[in-house]
Amino acid sequence: MSKKWAVCMSGGGAKGAFQMGVLEALGERGIEIDFLSGSSVGALNAAGFAHVGIKQLKSVWLNIKGKKDILKSSWLSWSPKGIYSTKPLKKIINKHVNKKSNIEAVACAVNLDGQIVYASNQDHAPDVFASWVEASCLIPFIMEPTIGHYFDGGIVEQTPLSYTLSRRDNVIVILNAPTKRFVYDKFEPYWPPIVSYGLRAIDDIMTREVFLNDVQANCEEWQNAGKKVHIIEPPEPLGIDTLDFEPKKLFFAYQKGREVGHAHRFTS
Repeated sequence: MSKKWAVCMSGGGAKGAFQMGVLEALGERGIEIDFLSGSSVGALNAAGFAHVGIKQLKSVWLNIKGKKDILKSSWLSWSPKGIYSTKPLKKIINKHVNKKSNIEAVACAVNLDGQIVYASNQDHAPDVFASWVEASCLIPFIMEPTIGHYFDGGIVEQTPLSYTLSRRDNVIVILNAPTKRFVYDKFEPYWPPIVSYGLRAIDDIMTREVFLNDVQANCEEWQNAGKKVHIIEPPEPLGIDTLDFEPKKLFFAYQKGREVGHAHRFTS
């Protein structure tokens, strides 16, 4: 494929290893990417791909040993701002997003008033952009805020798709959860129930419904404008909770992403 593509990625926490696998597969197929956007972990993957490339991004994902590499509990400090601090995550982001990149990456964040910010690495110094990437990952009341009161952009836009289509004509959307509805026969909360059920609602309801509303509202307009959109998603739920950074599960999601990325058919 000779034309360049934009990639737009959804949130989903630990499921983001799936996106990394898809990105690697697309690169192996010769698909050139010059613009990436995302909410939450989608913003992380966008920043990582743009600033250090897929090889280093893969290394970061597959060297995660558990939740402690990403989050630090705030229980002992009795913080009223959130259950977890993202200091370990911030350290990873700052280490890798420290130089300008020729590939544009955009992080979607939202404040408590519903105001959406699309922060681009082309408009901000690397350290400022890194802070916006971190802000895009923060789940309200579960994680402490950083920049003002900005949080996970997925609350409003699971994928910043409309924004991406306003910037590019050819877009690949990588979701971390299938848009098809699945009935769960069994659900064992990984975290305390109030956290697990809240995250499950975000993953399995918000991800699907917010994205589908965006697609349904804009699909005809995109087609009439000559836009091309390819949606790549897992064929079924990955079986990973948002904050479950267990290495074997991350590797499974990565492998599934590679499989789906290689199998996707790009039709005109």
